[in-house]
Amino acid sequence: MENGWTKALEEKDKQIAALERTATDQTECLLHFQARVAELTAEVARWNPCGHTGFESVSCGICGYPDSRKLIKHLRDENERLKILCAELIGPDVKKEIE
Repeated sequence: MENGWTKALEEKDKQIAALERTATDQTECLLHFQARVAELTAEVARWNPCGHTGFESVSCGICGYPDSRKLIKHLRDENERLKILCAELIGPDVKKEIE
C-alpha cells in the first residue's frame, strides 16, 4: 500500500544516504590532506631547521644561511658520527660496508 508519502520518504532516505557517503568521503579526504600537510611540514623542518623565510640578509649562527657551507659541514660531521655509532653498535665490518 504505497502512497505519495511513502515514495517521498524513500527518496529522502536515499538522498540522506548519499549525503552521508559524501560526508564520509570528504572526511577521509580531509584526513588524507592533513596527513600530507604534516609530512610536508616535517620535510620543510628537516631541510630548513632554523625556519628561514628567505628574506634574511644576516648570516645565521646555526646553519650559516644564506651560505649553506656551514650546514653542509655539520651534516657531513653528523653523517660521520652516525657511521661510527653504527659500526660500534652493529660491528666493525659494517663500517667498511657503509663507506
